[in-house]
Amino acid sequence: MRAASTKTKPETRGCSPGNSSAIAFSDKQTATMQLLVQHRYATARSLQDMHYHLGVPPMRKFNDHLTNLKNGGYINKRIGGIGQENMTCWHATELGVQTVCHGDQKLDRGWLHNPLSKIWPYHSLLANQVGLRFCEISSILGDQCDPFAWEHEIAFKYRKSKRAEPQLLISDMILHYTAIRNGQTTLVPLIIELDRGTQGVNKLIEKIQKYKYLHSTPDAWIDRFPAGFPRLLIIAEDGRKGSGGRDCAKAIWETYQTTEMPQGFNVGIVTKKVFFNPAYEQGPLGSMWGPLGIRYGSGSKAISEGVSLFSLAPPKRRARENGGNRLGN
Repeated sequence: MRAASTKTKPETRGCSPGNSSAIAFSDKQTATMQLLVQHRYATARSLQDMHYHLGVPPMRKFNDHLTNLKNGGYINKRIGGIGQENMTCWHATELGVQTVCHGDQKLDRGWLHNPLSKIWPYHSLLANQVGLRFCEISSILGDQCDPFAWEHEIAFKYRKSKRAEPQLLISDMILHYTAIRNGQTTLVPLIIELDRGTQGVNKLIEKIQKYKYLHSTPDAWIDRFPAGFPRLLIIAEDGRKGSGGRDCAKAIWETYQTTEMPQGFNVGIVTKKVFFNPAYEQGPLGSMWGPLGIRYGSGSKAISEGVSLFSLAPPKRRARENGGNRLGN
């Protein structure tokens, strides 16, 4: 890591290279700007955690660091709406986005259309918490996942049949996790759905069906995922009305088990409480995701392959290598 005083031109994923007239930021300022451009909204605490996982040296007065960028017009503060009056998050301004991406017209600015909106950005903030949890898991397992490994609200167009009209499907987040097992490095892409408990269980089940259609529309995703269709992970809200997170997860999983699934279509379900529970850092990570597996066919002819989220070898061999069940096989 270079010294904090070193100046560098800001650049971030999805943005064009900068020009010589671009403003210079310090490394720490550049990191903050890149993170806010990519992740839309973030709390000061999340930004500090992201800096940590990027290897950026800690700052004693992080709020002063943010205030300096705010005074320059590059970022701004959002105060929580009704029920969140004591909550604060930060976002890049149009000037900040332009400065980091140097006028790249391809950058989606839709989320900047109303920065004064009273709607609190739940999804962006929760997605960042989920991404940071994967960063923690990767450090525990010796894998790789940094704060630039996930993206928010990625749109796909799927077809129910070859002749059907394309329909829109927006994923809450996509995360690329790099698993390292026995010297082998494998990229594990994930599509993650974040349940807030605001829609019925049937709506979540319907969304799984849409992902089945997306799986059968490879031209919609093959450029982004050339190695194959990503695993689908659903994080259920524990406090949902009508049915708790565990009941929700159970209903989704039972539907998945009794429904014919295409080969290579993998679904995992976990409650938010379990996902963020530090105790699982010491236990079998497979139980974190529920009974993950690749399943295709239905009824007595169904074929199941009990593969955990991070498994890169046949289940029996993985079980022997890890003294039984450390990774959930």
